[in-house]
Amino acid sequence: MASVPVLQATGRLAPASPKDMSESIKSSVLRLNELLPLKARQDRHVPAFRALHRAVIVSLVVRGHPPSRAALPR
Repeated sequence: MASVPVLQATGRLAPASPKDMSESIKSSVLRLNELLPLKARQDRHVPAFRALHRAVIVSLVVRGHPPSRAALPR
């Protein structure tokens, strides 16, 4: 994994440590789940509905529109 530069007290950029990156990722995921708890909501549904919901979300993100009925999982 490529390291992400961080600003040091000296004003210079230095590579972030794996621990810093790990904590940053954990913090970001927790914040995202608070703002948009999709996984928690999906986990409450039956697998078929979960697959349908994921297909709609993926299509919206990738194509910019919902999938056609023919493209939906059965």
